[in-house]
Amino acid sequence: MQATGAQQPRPAADQRLLPEPSHDTSEQDVDLTAPPIFDVIKPHELEFEAGFDNVLGSGAIGTVLKAKWKGRAVAAKRLDKASIEDAKKEIHVLSRVRHPRLITFFGIVPGSGTKAIIVIEYCIGGQVDEYLERLAKDGRLDDSIRQKLAVQVCEGVVALHAHQIVHRDLKAANILVDAKGNIKITDFGLARFVQGTSIASTLGAGSPGYMPLETYDPNVRPNFATDIWALGCVEVEILGGKRPFAAELSGLNSQQAAEQAKRLLEQGVKPEVPTGKLFPPHVRQVLQRCFEKDRSKRPTAKEVLDALTAPPRPVTPNPRPTGGNESNTITLPGKPTPKTTPNSASPSAAPASGGGFLIRFTDGQGRERIVSISAGELGSDDDDDDDTK
Repeated sequence: MQATGAQQPRPAADQRLLPEPSHDTSEQDVDLTAPPIFDVIKPHELEFEAGFDNVLGSGAIGTVLKAKWKGRAVAAKRLDKASIEDAKKEIHVLSRVRHPRLITFFGIVPGSGTKAIIVIEYCIGGQVDEYLERLAKDGRLDDSIRQKLAVQVCEGVVALHAHQIVHRDLKAANILVDAKGNIKITDFGLARFVQGTSIASTLGAGSPGYMPLETYDPNVRPNFATDIWALGCVEVEILGGKRPFAAELSGLNSQQAAEQAKRLLEQGVKPEVPTGKLFPPHVRQVLQRCFEKDRSKRPTAKEVLDALTAPPRPVTPNPRPTGGNESNTITLPGKPTPKTTPNSASPSAAPASGGGFLIRFTDGQGRERIVSISAGELGSDDDDDDDTK
């Protein structure tokens, strides 16, 4: 939420205030049935500091400022008239759900007329994409951090869906990092509680590059699968370091980006899932399923989480070829020493196809080898033969 809308550049001083990347993945108890809990905060209880460093974000939603409340740093979202309704929806969600992967909502400062301030958790790390970029620049980014953050995003989405909430605007800008280097999903202005199996449609709800094609259709109601497409995009971005469709949408304004993204999806273009160490086959497969046009074929958030947390799968070695099926000739320096085993073949006992022999032996490093030697080579390369012809 702090980073929603047009972004103010982060001051250089704040660049140094990076949370330490933590590898701790311990969970807290989660109570998804908690009743609405928040404080009605009095205006004088919020302490604001003047200066550019205090502005965390600014845009259509109003201005988000860093403040202090009860001695702790918080983000105070000063609402304008146009954002009041979305703020009510956000409060409706955040006041009922408590989870370590979701931003904490502390309370609201009632305002006169249509103005108000909502107070939420302050995340010093900022947006997850910017956080990863800064860690990489400082030489502190490794694969385990990417994996941890990818898992934590999934945990947050699993919690939302378990509480029958569709976020509808999952993207890197709405995923923050706290002082301990842990994920906090934010910006629930578009989120809805599911009633039955679907919720009311809002045409184009979401952000270009993270939206599936069905979000452009007013006759299709969003459901959990809508979030799954966006979740796949976020996971590819966190693990692979590249936002899907970044090049195709670069330099476009919001309207142009939405139109271009729709054209790409209509042409059947899908976000590309990379290969590599962070994308083993089972992870790559489940992420590719996130981008199925038929949303009934997309995985659940729990399936994505299970794939990301599954232990590494052992690589099955290729079976050792037998002497009779060996088709490759291995050339080694020096003369091989035959190894006598029940399956060993001597030149006189194991003729190879084409006239020659297969010799099984152990080299100087204790590795078993099979060499194909032609009959002519045996006759001309025997050290025990007389030199006279």
